[in-house]
Amino acid sequence: FGRKSFNLTLDRSEALSRAEEVRASLGWELEDGYRYADFMDNLGYQGFTYLIRKVGVDSADVMVNRSTFPRRWRVRWFKPLEKTEYSVAISQSGELASLRRTLPDSLPGAELASDEARPIAASALKKHFSIDVSDSVRYKPIEVKSDKKENRLDHTFVWEYLDTKV
Repeated sequence: FGRKSFNLTLDRSEALSRAEEVRASLGWELEDGYRYADFMDNLGYQGFTYLIRKVGVDSADVMVNRSTFPRRWRVRWFKPLEKTEYSVAISQSGELASLRRTLPDSLPGAELASDEARPIAASALKKHFSIDVSDSVRYKPIEVKSDKKENRLDHTFVWEYLDTKV
């Protein structure tokens, strides 16, 4: 059974170790916080079912494993009743699948314009995920959201992957 979506090659202990390496490399520290790990399995979600119906199991398997990491270990560091939280997801094969840092709204930070923040986001995608969104043949920017907090301006960027559409 050669489908990547169904093969688990990383156990909880290995995922925790890899996530700790990533967290430390980012300098994300949370004194007196808790660590929690869970396994996320999104193979049953509607998008995957839709892909299987449209392109078949083998093609759907290739598509989701190339970009979405449907099965992953998520490791969270947090303090109860506090907003600060760090999350690192590691794919079933040991790759970095996602990063998320949630901070209190009152925490100070930069107030960059979205045009100044976009290259920073693009650089992070390239560094951590080997995704080069500056390649306009493969990626197209489709959404920018800016969220004014008390002491900073947060941005969210969405790029469309043009190589594959279903």
